[in-house]
Amino acid sequence: MTQHDYNIGNASGATVRTDLNNLAGAIATHNSGGTAPTTTYAYMFWADTAAGLLKIRNGANTSWVTVGVLDSTNLALLALTGGSLTGAIELDAFADLASGGTTDIGAQTTNFVRVTGVTGITSFGTATAGVWRILRFAGALTITHNAVSLILPTAASITTAANDSLLAISLGSGSWFVAIYQRGDGTPLAGGAGGASALSLQTGTTHSPAVSDTGKTFSYTNAAGCAVSLPAVSDGINFRMINRATTSAAILTITASGRLFSGGGSFVKIQNEPGFSVVEVMCVSSVWETSTRKWKTDPKAVAAGNTTDVHSHGLGVNPTTMQLFYRCVNSQQGWQPGQEFAVDQMSYDLAGTAGSGGHYWCGVNSVNVNFTRVGVYDGVNPTTGNQATLTAGNFRTRVVVTF
Repeated sequence: MTQHDYNIGNASGATVRTDLNNLAGAIATHNSGGTAPTTTYAYMFWADTAAGLLKIRNGANTSWVTVGVLDSTNLALLALTGGSLTGAIELDAFADLASGGTTDIGAQTTNFVRVTGVTGITSFGTATAGVWRILRFAGALTITHNAVSLILPTAASITTAANDSLLAISLGSGSWFVAIYQRGDGTPLAGGAGGASALSLQTGTTHSPAVSDTGKTFSYTNAAGCAVSLPAVSDGINFRMINRATTSAAILTITASGRLFSGGGSFVKIQNEPGFSVVEVMCVSSVWETSTRKWKTDPKAVAAGNTTDVHSHGLGVNPTTMQLFYRCVNSQQGWQPGQEFAVDQMSYDLAGTAGSGGHYWCGVNSVNVNFTRVGVYDGVNPTTGNQATLTAGNFRTRVVVTF
């Protein structure tokens, strides 16, 4: 251990000489030793040989601060020219910043900023070129696109929603480039005609998009369901509809003003069901066409014993395909709650003619399910593959139809 109290006392020449040599040794070796020096000073170095670390005393002379690792290149610190890291990089938490005309994100001391408030943004302030920030939005506000100072994806202004996020990079001189914009619900930015498109949240029960809204994505959140009336327009108009209601009973009904959807029927319904909650509509040759026309029912108690289980869809047209599913609600014969399986039938008639045995069929407004056995029906055990008798009370019916 080479340490010293840095105090040269009065003594004979030889003693003072020895004390000076010890002082020089402590300076030369950064007070190296397995234990900390007894006498310390602010900003004093200590080579902690027990821990293998170079440490420095803090300005208040109250504790040691680790500088780096002894016997390692660059003290095991990342060089300015780059290098490899072996551990995780821990960054600061999100810092709240109220929105304003100029929302100065570059002045924040963290790379992660949560923007609060509803005031529109026209500038991110001034920062050195290369500075980057990740923004998360607490709610709805408008970010105004500027081709020079605030460059946004799709070259269009954006209306934010809660938990939307973006990556902004400073170009210097008050200009920013938004490289990535991600909506909280996962939907992409729409790129409609002229680039003037953004997600529009609709909370009312009715909505009528205008021709000028072409290319936009409308997200509907009304828990009781919404109705959309499409305009009678010429070719090329298109919209994207998303049903974000929390229950599948909240159906989004889309009607065309005096037009027919491709495939027949005057309207289409979208339930809030994974895989069936989004539809795109486009006017082609004076007819509104849809990207999908599927409908999936809520689970319904199985009616048994020559009774009919009706799932009303009200689409006014026979489907092209349909499939019945049983959903388990109480464990039985290897089935667990939430699991579903498709059901074959002895009779299958889209025109509405009932047959013998257990079967289902669909008309222009409803799906009908008929069971000839009271309280039970035949199935299979998924774990053994053997035929099994299933109790009707332990399962629910669901129907998927395609138009």
